[in-house]
Amino acid sequence: MYHRPREMEKSLPSARSKRRGRSAALVRRFDPVYWHRFAVKPYEYSWDNRPGSRGSAVPNEDVAQRLDRMLGRHNHRLPDQVWIGTQGDPYPPAERRKRLTRRLVEVLAKHGCPLLLITRSALVLRDIDLIREVHETASATIGIALFSLNPKLSRLLDPSTPSPRDRVTTLSRIARSGITTGIVVPCLIPGVNDQEAELAKIFHVAVRYNLSFVLFPAYYSLKNRRIEPLENYPLELNPHGIEAVYEREADCLNNAQRESGRTLLKLSEEHRVPIRIPRFLPNDFRRENFWVAEMLAGIAHTRHLAGKPHRSFRTAARHINDLGFDIRNLIRHNIPFEHNWITPSVKPYLDSLLNGRWAALESGEAWIATAAR
Repeated sequence: MYHRPREMEKSLPSARSKRRGRSAALVRRFDPVYWHRFAVKPYEYSWDNRPGSRGSAVPNEDVAQRLDRMLGRHNHRLPDQVWIGTQGDPYPPAERRKRLTRRLVEVLAKHGCPLLLITRSALVLRDIDLIREVHETASATIGIALFSLNPKLSRLLDPSTPSPRDRVTTLSRIARSGITTGIVVPCLIPGVNDQEAELAKIFHVAVRYNLSFVLFPAYYSLKNRRIEPLENYPLELNPHGIEAVYEREADCLNNAQRESGRTLLKLSEEHRVPIRIPRFLPNDFRRENFWVAEMLAGIAHTRHLAGKPHRSFRTAARHINDLGFDIRNLIRHNIPFEHNWITPSVKPYLDSLLNGRWAALESGEAWIATAAR
């Protein structure tokens, strides 16, 4: 029987640790967006709020050795993929000299551990050989962060980073290598980069280069973003005036959020591009559990975008994800579902998943879209 690695959780340092080199890893119990539990930070970022400053990247020198020891002790219990570079780009300019991220990828290739990378930099192409090796033995997913394909808007939202054209070139080269690749839009800012025409361009790029996903992890957010002065926004990028964005009341922003969510669902269905990252499924009893949890979390995400109740689906997905036995054993032994987290709204969809009735549709994505209407 599988048990959650609590001793591993105790052995890892706290994510809030401030000592250099001691916050290299953290644990997330359930992440229905990136599908990871372990995240490794090759660089700590010290942010500077002064205009035009991007902060500095402080390397965690011993991060590869610590990850190697951790995987050596707990490889058979590793529950999900490892995210390299959470809370900061894993390929800052210092990576050309330090090569910390490359050493982390080498460790994951050595242990056959699945990998997730999200970056803005074309330097990821330097390590494409190692990433392909990880993808062949387990799974590798690369996301290229992109706010907008408009060069002027991209400079305002993401200064001192590669242009949208360069990022699309990087995307195309990664996609040709056969690795799971997609676009990650860190956040949508109302009245700035949430216009349907702007979002449609991103989906067109995904279709053109046969990308696996377009992800909106915080699909409508103004929190923790340092926005350029209002007068720096050209009028043609925001014809209604950027001042109107920040003068809206909370209910107006909620309405804009629901409108944006419906736009994302519409574009995803029209272009047949998923707005979720495909999940890695291990080759043990957790495979069924993780797959069912992924489908229920997909319904929760789609219903959230559509402005419908969704929390019960996410709660059920979390509990199934953490089960210590194969969920299909409940069906084989005719054990009824009496858990309080299986609500009447969730039970019909869970029955459909476990009995395989969704297979009559085109795909799991089509089933999720139908179930969320």
